[in-house]
Amino acid sequence: MNKILVTFATESGSTREVAEEIGKTLRHNGTLVEVHPIRETRNLSAYDAVVVGGPMIMGWHREALQFIQAISAS
Repeated sequence: MNKILVTFATESGSTREVAEEIGKTLRHNGTLVEVHPIRETRNLSAYDAVVVGGPMIMGWHREALQFIQAISAS
């Protein structure tokens, strides 16, 4: 069975709420899902897929963008 990580950066908490809803929907479809803040995410090897979220008021949230750049470089 696939295991998906939904990870997020947030300022006011609304992105956390969205991430949790995404996780809930994926679980409803039978997928193993973990939802964690980006700052708690260290190792992606246990996951088959990763969903990254962040607020986009004026472009990508810096923490989310740095996370994506780091995993793309590895």
